[in-house]
Amino acid sequence: MKRKNAGRQYVVGIGIASALYVFILMFTQVWVDTLSPDNPARYPIAVLPVVPILLGFRAYLRFVRRMDEMEQRIQFEAVAFAVGVVGVVTFALGLLETAGMPPVSMLWIFPSIILLWGFGQILARRRYE
Repeated sequence: MKRKNAGRQYVVGIGIASALYVFILMFTQVWVDTLSPDNPARYPIAVLPVVPILLGFRAYLRFVRRMDEMEQRIQFEAVAFAVGVVGVVTFALGLLETAGMPPVSMLWIFPSIILLWGFGQILARRRYE
């Protein structure tokens, strides 16, 4: 029962954070575009979408704390896989940049971690079946 409730709270928390993220991202993109390039207010406005991401992160951490040990181990392995792959790829990209390759935006790092975390969960779950 407790686990079911934790799952429901997680879905609600992530849902709210995701909806806020989409709204704030669209709002801030339009707002930043209306400001002159030399206006320093562009910077704090541009990072406002981080706030709902932090709310989603908090919901995830709460969910992990309520998991049993096996599910926590699966999550740990999935996150370790994602961070490891992204770390190696970004390191390689950095080396390629020193050789003259155009830089890749850091905006891709977090979505890559999320995608690889999902793939890592699939791998970890198969391991423990």
